[in-house]
Amino acid sequence: MVSKVRLKGLVIFVFLIGLLSFGLYSCGGGGGGGSSTSSTTSTTKTATASVSAVVDNSTSTRTRAVSSSNSEGIAKLVVDLNNNGEFEDEGDKTYKAVITNGKVSFPQVSIREKGTTKVKLTIEKTGRSPFEKVLELSPNASINLKVETVPVQVVTQKINRSKSNSGYLVFGIYKDSNKPFARVVASRSDNISLGTEAKVQVAIPVYKLSDNVSSVTASLQIFDGKKDVKHFPGEFKGTGYTSTRGDNEPVALQSVSFAYMKLQDQNGNDLKNDFTDNKARTMDDVEMTVQLEVPCDNLDMIKDDDNAKNGVQVPLWTYNYNTGSWTYVGEGDLYYDNGTEVKNVGDIDNSTCSSIGYYVEGIISVAN
Repeated sequence: MVSKVRLKGLVIFVFLIGLLSFGLYSCGGGGGGGSSTSSTTSTTKTATASVSAVVDNSTSTRTRAVSSSNSEGIAKLVVDLNNNGEFEDEGDKTYKAVITNGKVSFPQVSIREKGTTKVKLTIEKTGRSPFEKVLELSPNASINLKVETVPVQVVTQKINRSKSNSGYLVFGIYKDSNKPFARVVASRSDNISLGTEAKVQVAIPVYKLSDNVSSVTASLQIFDGKKDVKHFPGEFKGTGYTSTRGDNEPVALQSVSFAYMKLQDQNGNDLKNDFTDNKARTMDDVEMTVQLEVPCDNLDMIKDDDNAKNGVQVPLWTYNYNTGSWTYVGEGDLYYDNGTEVKNVGDIDNSTCSSIGYYVEGIISVAN
């Protein structure tokens, strides 16, 4: 499936979903530490509330600190003070603080005087995927969170411009060793078999990169939609879902699998994916392919989103950092690990999943 979407650089979360109701996430813990604020001018009458968090105070093997991620990090809290559903635009207020001794606090947060106000909390630490949640605050409320960030896998691929300006850069994480990999392949079909070797991978066309890009570094992580639900970014809400429904109303989401992908050049700049040049190219040349493993325990969430098409169509979404929700980008196709397309939902067999495996492939064509 080819879907057009405008992304803010190649720093994205993508995920697969089942369109089912989903309960609110729960958090607990305490916090402290210093903070500083910056804001835009606003005439909205305000009250105050507080938000605090304990960060990475866990012995979990999934989230424990590694040598590349021991920095305390930065926390940012953005208040949707103008109540328009977007963060960090005119009239909103932004607070920033350094995480100290694993704690951070925003003790005096200005919110709307009446009702609830949405705020977006972002925790960023070197070498880890960002934590981001949308919360609702009432006047005089106090929210205490226990936050866990997850280490990412980092790998770099050099580009030999004198040898070739074609082909695809492929980045991913091996299934067995959980180690990252990178390579240059001649075509998208030359990707390694996801089912037998990798649990997540992304392929981007080399010729679309700027001429001054000599290497690309990928930071990757994949999450189980059920087991890792506390790491799910933003809200369990999506927009732009017009497939077979004919409207653009927000829908409730339930995650099957989601992944974090960040691509940067040799200078640490996020890659720009405007996908423009003066050469005549086929649509295949501009496609970015994303493949995600489907955890066996989550197979029961998979439904065919479009019975009129061959195979099993699974909705694919990207995270919108401006709204804290998700944007529908099209349908992915369900495959067995050996690369054979699953023809019908009835062919999915949970009992043999551990031996045959499943993954979803989505192809995103970035709009200009």
